[in-house]
Amino acid sequence: MTFISIPEEVRELLDGPNYAHISTLQEDGSPRNHVVWIWREGDHVVVPTSRGQRKARDLNRDPRIGLSILDQDDPYQMAAIRGQVLEVRSGDDHTLMDRIARKYTGAPFPGNDPDLVYYVIGVTSAYQRTITGFSHNPDGLTPMPAGCCG
Repeated sequence: MTFISIPEEVRELLDGPNYAHISTLQEDGSPRNHVVWIWREGDHVVVPTSRGQRKARDLNRDPRIGLSILDQDDPYQMAAIRGQVLEVRSGDDHTLMDRIARKYTGAPFPGNDPDLVYYVIGVTSAYQRTITGFSHNPDGLTPMPAGCCG
């Protein structure tokens, strides 16, 4: 298996507070999707979870993973990643989980999950796409200019 360096435009989406959707494979080979927080360590993606979660059971059985990320500010910008679990780390003292929680919430992780583990993913394919010509405005109202109104 050949692992790649994550392209810069994909790194930007991984590093932002953007939720990711991962696909794992169930016992029968069918896909299962999960919304997750993620962290990037160099050219690896880290997915935290508890040992008993379905995604953990799936990844322990079959280490292949698909992941997509939408830019929370511009959902017409996305990235897709394929990869494989390289390592499963213990949650230890939750230091990394606190950093991940701060990325998404601005606060440390509000608990102590004794079953916390981190799946470290090696990336085999990664790309970023932006669909141009669209603005995310589902209610059809004219968006207010940034910084206008208090």
